[in-house]
Amino acid sequence: MDENDELAAFYDFQVIFVPGLRRKVDGEEHGGPRKKQRTTVGATQNADAASLPGAVVVPTSKLLLGFHSGVLRSMLVDCKNEETLVVPCDDPEHAEAGRLVVEMILDLPRPTHLKKHDNLWHSLPPSQLIRCIHFAVFWDAQSCVELCIDSLTKVDLLHLSIEDVEALLDLPGAVQVVESQQRKVEEVCRKRLMQEFKNVPQVLADDALTHRLSSLSPSALELLCRCDLGSREGALCLLALWFSRAQSLRGTVAKKLLPLISTADASQLLSLPPVCKGAGLCRDWLLHYFGNVYSTIKNGRSRSFCSLSFPVVRLWASLDELQVHNENDVAVLLSFWCSANASRAVTQQNFNELSALLRVGCMSPPFSHFTLPKLSWFTKSAVLPYFNVAWGVDGGNKGCGFGISGRSDADVVPPAWAATPRLPAVMKNATLEHSFPKSEVVSMVESAHAGSSTSIFSPPMYYGGYYWAHQVQCSMPVSSLGIYLQSTTRPPLPEPSLAKASYTLRIQKQGVRRRVNVTSGASIWFKGRAGWGKSGLLDVRSAKQLDELLVDDQLCVSCQLKDVA
Repeated sequence: MDENDELAAFYDFQVIFVPGLRRKVDGEEHGGPRKKQRTTVGATQNADAASLPGAVVVPTSKLLLGFHSGVLRSMLVDCKNEETLVVPCDDPEHAEAGRLVVEMILDLPRPTHLKKHDNLWHSLPPSQLIRCIHFAVFWDAQSCVELCIDSLTKVDLLHLSIEDVEALLDLPGAVQVVESQQRKVEEVCRKRLMQEFKNVPQVLADDALTHRLSSLSPSALELLCRCDLGSREGALCLLALWFSRAQSLRGTVAKKLLPLISTADASQLLSLPPVCKGAGLCRDWLLHYFGNVYSTIKNGRSRSFCSLSFPVVRLWASLDELQVHNENDVAVLLSFWCSANASRAVTQQNFNELSALLRVGCMSPPFSHFTLPKLSWFTKSAVLPYFNVAWGVDGGNKGCGFGISGRSDADVVPPAWAATPRLPAVMKNATLEHSFPKSEVVSMVESAHAGSSTSIFSPPMYYGGYYWAHQVQCSMPVSSLGIYLQSTTRPPLPEPSLAKASYTLRIQKQGVRRRVNVTSGASIWFKGRAGWGKSGLLDVRSAKQLDELLVDDQLCVSCQLKDVA
C-alpha cells in the first residue's frame, strides 16, 4: 500500500487478478457438465489466490468500486462478507489491464492536482489501453471507458496496429459505449485505416498491403469502405479485393458488407482492374438481392432490378444459381427490365443477347409456345417454333445447333436454350391472398340488386410466370357470391393465351379456412375465368348472412396454387 495515498486508510478490500485461473462452475463438484468460460469475465472469492503464480493484488475500496462500476456492484453484493474478489484473466497482460482499471477507479475522486496517474494513461501503449477499454466496458465503468478513449485519441497513429483497430471495433456488446465515445473510437480507427490503405493503386500493386487488406475483419473493412478514398471506385476496389481473398468469410458477412454496394455501383464492379475480381463480387451481390427471382417479382424489388445496367443484367441472366419456379420467372423479370429501359441506350443487340441467355427448354410449354413470342424484346421468334418442336420430340438432343436455311446467325438456336435448369426455388407452391373491404363487398351486392351480376377484383398477384386475380361476383336473382380465380396480366406482359395450374380456393370464416371450390389436386387450363364457387356456401340474402362471411369486416379469399405450367 502506498504510504502517500490519502485514500489508503479507507481501503477495506482487495481485488486479485490471476492469469490462467479457470472459474469454478456451479455443479461441477457434483459431477455436472463442465462449461466453457470466458476467463476475463468471471470472478470468485479466494483469499489464498494472492499466492498463485502471476497474481496481481490491488488494495481498494468496496465503496469506490461499486460506485463506478455497475457490474462490480453486483459482484460485491454476492460477496458482501468477503474481503477479496478474485478475477480470472486470460494472461498477464489482461491481469495488468484489470489492475490499471482499478487504479483508474481509485484515481477518479481525487482533485485534478492530486491525481496520481494523470499522465500514466496517456503514456500507455495502444494495445494496453485497448485491453483496459475492454475491461472497463465489460465492468460498466463508464468513467474509465471515457478516460481510456480520450487517452487513445492522443496516441501516435503509427503506434496503433491494425490488430489494435480491429480490437477497438470489436468492443464487448454486454455494455454499450456511449455514442460520443464510440464516434471518437471510430475516428481513431478511420484515421489509422486511411493511413494504411488510402493509396488504392499501391494496395493493389503491393502484395504485403494486399495481404493485410484481406486479413481485415468485416467491421474494419466496412469502416474503411465508408472513408473518403478519393473516388467510389477506390472503395469498390478494396471491397472486391477483400471478397476475392477472404473466401472463408464470404457467406457469413454478406448481409453486413453487401449493402455497401448500391445498384449504381454494380456496373462499376465489372470495370475494376482484373486483380480485384470485381465480377465475382458483382455475382455475389446479384445473388444476394435478386437471386430468388420469384421473390424479386412478388415483393416489389423489380423496380430496383430495372435500374441495373445492361452488363449487370446480362451477367445476372447467365447465372446458374438463380432460384426459380421455372424459367418463366427469368423471362418475366427481364420483360420488366426491357420495358423500363426501352427509352435508354438499349440496342437490338442487347435484346438479342438477353434472348440468347434464356433457358427456353426449362420454361413451361404454354409459356414458351404462346407467351414468349409475344414479348416485345424477344428477338428469336423465327427460330422458336423449330426449337419447341425439336425439344418436345427429342428432349433437346436436336433442339440446338441448327439454323434456318437462308437466315443469319441470329436465327441459330443458342446453347443456353437447352441448358440445365437453374436452382429450384424453395417454395413449390404459392398462397395468393386478398382481403376485400366490407364496404367494397356491400357496394357490389347493392349494385347487383339494382341490376344484374356485378364483380369486384383483387390486384394482380404473381406466380409461375403469370399474374392471377381473385374475382368475387354477386349473381341475381339468387343473391349468392361466386369466388373465382382467373389468369390476368400486368404491363408489359401480354394477355395470357393459355395457362395450366392446380389450385384450391378458400374463404376465411370464423377463423377457419373454408373451402369454396373443390379443385384440389386437379390441373385446370385457364383462358380467362375459371374455378366457380358454390353458391350454396355463399348465400347473401341478408346482411346477417353477409356478415358471417366476413372476418374483421373483410372478405378474405385465399388460393393455394401449384403446378403452374
